[in-house]
Amino acid sequence: MIYQEPSNLVKLTEKHFSAKFWVTKKGYRKLENGRGASIVFNLEDKKYVLRKFLRGGFIANFLYDSYLWLGLSRSRVFNECLVLEHAQKEQVLVPKFVAYHLERRGLFYSQSIITQFIENRGTLVEVLNRRELSRGEWKSLADSIKAMHKASINHVDLNANNILYGNNDRFYIVDFDKAQVMSDKNRWPQKNVDRLLRSLRKESPKYLNHQQSGFLEKELGALYGNVTAKI
Repeated sequence: MIYQEPSNLVKLTEKHFSAKFWVTKKGYRKLENGRGASIVFNLEDKKYVLRKFLRGGFIANFLYDSYLWLGLSRSRVFNECLVLEHAQKEQVLVPKFVAYHLERRGLFYSQSIITQFIENRGTLVEVLNRRELSRGEWKSLADSIKAMHKASINHVDLNANNILYGNNDRFYIVDFDKAQVMSDKNRWPQKNVDRLLRSLRKESPKYLNHQQSGFLEKELGALYGNVTAKI
């Protein structure tokens, strides 16, 4: 089945969710981050990102792109669609949802999602491997995270590779697989921030300025309490 955002004028079919269809088309390219399942493609003078959901870890050896079918409302692509649509309504800086494709195969299913491409200068890690961020840029990053949390969105995999520095000098958060719209504000916002700071420490980009990035800890720590994962 295919579901696409009603305002999207381009009629999508199953072929549009296949990387093999786009590989010979102008503008096709793979994205380096993640598990290699994301591509950029052009359609009617606009850029989009197609991401196929793939398994990770040991289970990927047996269920490469297959998930147990428990109903549409419990599928990961359906959940991500809901989160992205909520984020857009709340004006959080995220890629615009376009469509998803879900294919059942007996007890299992596979899934893909298409979002609009964000013109960007790279991920947070890539930018920090080229230069330092200014204090103002760290504040802009903090503002994007706070806006997401104000919208009650729990991004369970908030890391430095899931944040894009847009060409408009604003930071966009991507890849909302397994994200949730929460009904409380308990410890999960702080856990998001801790995960981001741990990923920066792990990646150790060349131009990570600890004095400047400390502003991110201070800005978000003041909001959520003590941030436990220092850069």
